[in-house]
Amino acid sequence: MNHCKLIFMTLLIAAIASANTACNQVSSSNPVIIQNETKEQVKQEHFSQVKSVQESDPFLEVVRTVINDELWYHGQDSRFGTFENQVIPVSIYQSAGGSNRLVSFDQPIKFSNNYLAAEFWTTKKGYNHEITTTRMAPTKEKLQSIIEKENYKLLTTTQLKMDKASQPEYPAMTPERKKIIEDIELSVENYLHNNELLFPSGTYKYYIRNFRDSEDITKVVIEGNHDIWIIKANVEDSNNARIMGKLNQMDVSRDSVLYEVNQYKKVAVVTKEVSNM
Repeated sequence: MNHCKLIFMTLLIAAIASANTACNQVSSSNPVIIQNETKEQVKQEHFSQVKSVQESDPFLEVVRTVINDELWYHGQDSRFGTFENQVIPVSIYQSAGGSNRLVSFDQPIKFSNNYLAAEFWTTKKGYNHEITTTRMAPTKEKLQSIIEKENYKLLTTTQLKMDKASQPEYPAMTPERKKIIEDIELSVENYLHNNELLFPSGTYKYYIRNFRDSEDITKVVIEGNHDIWIIKANVEDSNNARIMGKLNQMDVSRDSVLYEVNQYKKVAVVTKEVSNM
């Protein structure tokens, strides 16, 4: 009987010791889980704060939209290819005249590994959704020196949150937009008919890329005889709506060219065929 009691007590002590060990292991692992959850929480809170600041500043939203568009139109060949799903430190400068702004990105762009500053001009309807001029330098310090020599004033340093590139959004049709588009159509067709050496007898198809109200220009793609051309069109207002500038014949053997053209087609506001006789 005593022998049985001894065995029972030994087993009981062993069971208690095993339970304590298991509890200690669970307890010691909890801080790791909590720590990981806290890090993720902090990261998400930071992203939310950055997005909140961005949305409260209309200019930063313009910059984000322009970069998104370049990423979407050019894909892997975009100079901003390393910016997707990133939070980018930026410095914002005001021009000496006070009308234009310049954004310096504190992260090198793709391919060249140079640092880039992009200037945005104002239009009648706000900041243009297109980069007008750029500056580049091999280091942040060199770029800052270039900007300061041009008498730009530093307004603020902040962060720009970039998501994965998505298809650009454009406004609904209005009578003014419709008039602009009709004028561009007329301009394109006159151009095709009046340049017989470049566009001999045959059928041509053209696409007018959609545009935002704050933009000055858009792109027109012309296809025919296995060739592709791209030309700019003025969309600032209905008084000046027309194709303009140099007609660029594209190298159709390059995948990057075909990718860009196909992206333009996806957001075309007009797709039309024209016959030259």
